Amino acid sequence: GAQATSEHLEPGKRELVTHDDIVAWYKSGGEATAAEEMAALLNQLIPGLQPLGQINDSCATTHTPTGRPFVGAIGSDGLFVCTGGNGLAAKSSDEIGRLAALCVLEGWPQGEVALRREDFLPIVLD
Repeated sequence: GAQATSEHLEPGKRELVTHDDIVAWYKSGGEATAAEEMAALLNQLIPGLQPLGQINDSCATTHTPTGRPFVGAIGSDGLFVCTGGNGLAAKSSDEIGRLAALCVLEGWPQGEVALRREDFLPIVLD
C-alpha cells in the first residue's frame, strides 16, 4: 500500500519505515524545536516555573489498524505479542502489560476484565 510521507504527518511527527530509520531516530535525541515548544507550553501552564534542568529525548509510538493494542499469541509456537499503544497507552501501559502477562501465563482472564479477547487479537500480515 501507499506510504505516508512526512509532509502529510502532523508537525513533530515522522514515519519510521525501516529499521535504519528507527535506529537513527533513537540515536538522534529528538528534535530541538519540539523540545522548545514543549518547554514553552509547560511555562504557559505553570507561569513562573523555573526548572533546575530539562532532559529531552526521542520517542516512538506504534499503531494498529484497529486502534487497540494487540495482546495475544501469534501462531502456535508460543510467541506472544503486546504492542500498539496507538499513542494513547502511557497511562494504561502497566495494565496492558499485566493483561499480557496473564495471557502468557494463564490465558485470557475470564470475568476479571470487561474486555473481549477478540478485540485485542493480533493481526498477522503476510
